Amino acid sequence: MVKLISLLTTLTLILTTFAACSSADDSGADETTAAPTTTAAETEAETEPVYELGVPDELDYNGYTFRFLGCPGENKTTESYFIQFTYDEENGDIFNDSLYKRNEYVKEYLNIEFETQTHGTLTDIGAFRKAVRAQDDSFDCGIWIDRFALGAAQENMVYPLHEMAKMHVDLNAPWWLSEVNNELSIDNKLYFGAGAYDLSIYGSTQLLLFNKNMAADLQLADMYNLVRTGKWTVNAMYENMKLATADLNGDSKQDKDDQWGFNWIDNFCNFSMTSGNGAYYILKDENDLPYFAASGNEQLVKIREAVGQVMQDPAYAIQHDDMASQYKSGHPYENVISMFADSKSLYAGGGAMYLNNLRGMEDEFGILPFPKLEEYDAGTEFTSWLFGVLGYIVPTTISDPEMASAVLELIAYSSYEMVVPEYLETVLQLKSTRDDDSAEMLEMLTNSKNYRIDLAHTYFLDSTSPVYGIKPGEDDQIASTIEKNMTKIEKQLQKTIEKFQELN
Repeated sequence: MVKLISLLTTLTLILTTFAACSSADDSGADETTAAPTTTAAETEAETEPVYELGVPDELDYNGYTFRFLGCPGENKTTESYFIQFTYDEENGDIFNDSLYKRNEYVKEYLNIEFETQTHGTLTDIGAFRKAVRAQDDSFDCGIWIDRFALGAAQENMVYPLHEMAKMHVDLNAPWWLSEVNNELSIDNKLYFGAGAYDLSIYGSTQLLLFNKNMAADLQLADMYNLVRTGKWTVNAMYENMKLATADLNGDSKQDKDDQWGFNWIDNFCNFSMTSGNGAYYILKDENDLPYFAASGNEQLVKIREAVGQVMQDPAYAIQHDDMASQYKSGHPYENVISMFADSKSLYAGGGAMYLNNLRGMEDEFGILPFPKLEEYDAGTEFTSWLFGVLGYIVPTTISDPEMASAVLELIAYSSYEMVVPEYLETVLQLKSTRDDDSAEMLEMLTNSKNYRIDLAHTYFLDSTSPVYGIKPGEDDQIASTIEKNMTKIEKQLQKTIEKFQELN
């Protein structure tokens, strides 16, 4: 029997359905034995498309252990994104229990078990490569971040997702994020896809934190209102940074022990600003092939100059390498948040996944988008740069690709139904935000992912690094740096494209 599910067609509507999803989950029905079914009356009344879950419920894999291979994440915060299939009991925590229900649903539907193996680090995909090269059928799916996953795909080690779409995967269904997958494809081929199982897509929502107590003491303008009325600009943020910077230790100089206007990490700041203002280093043409888009891009140059001269002004902003020693004990992304939590800066950039690290912050904090370069029309929606995607990569050594396609489709679908609503509404919004305005800003940013392939592939990243990796204080040289490196970058891009085109 094929199950019919009427679902929203875009992520922009997903938050409006959370209450309904939650009430359905709490209805007392056994969520692990049957998927939600749309009645004929409901189908006639609805205007949204009806999607088929293309995994027949008579599939039975006789207790097969489906094995995941990956890394434990880069820190404690990201661990749950990489290791989702070890949640094997309920404990009352909504996030834990939603993953448990999802896992049990998939296992019972297909009559399989899950096993997770962890090797290496976030950037070390050696275990995957070693197994595939040895034709070792020791796992069924690897989990690594996009640029390393695409690197393995380029080496002909990944069974393409577009081939599994001929089996059970339905890439048009809303549990596959088409706006992201359109960027992940190369030459109209998709080797892995962004599915609802990748919670890092939501947790990686980039945002700007601000200290509300400090803003009140300094009598700063209502920044939420600035966002809504078209006046939340780089200069508005810069003026606030100047007012917030203070010599706390009285040594007549601004150093690591003082209060700053902004504390930042280079990639968070640079890419959030460029993508948020609609400027990119690499885009794709009508043939789905990447090309270098920075040459002659005046908007990109203006934004990078503003980032370097204003947002990274060393008189009012401190980067993570220069922070006090007590903020260097963990991962850099966490360290920036720790300094902000101690009320040592007015602003800090970070991902939504790190909001939980602020639960103990004494001062009140708010959430904003990164600012626009210039004033804009009131009501303009802001986008959030998506830091990355976890690639669920099926190796070419897979013995049963049809089974893999069924597993990935079931995981994506059930994550969309059972996990994502709880994660967004409860874990991120209700537990992590402290006011309705911040919840509104977070919802806007979560609903508007901004993803481009320039960061999704190691070779694209390396080839363009002379441009986007330019050091603070050198941003007035960005235009000449682009032109200087353009030929080299374009040659590297062409080599990468040719390698993908050579794949079967």
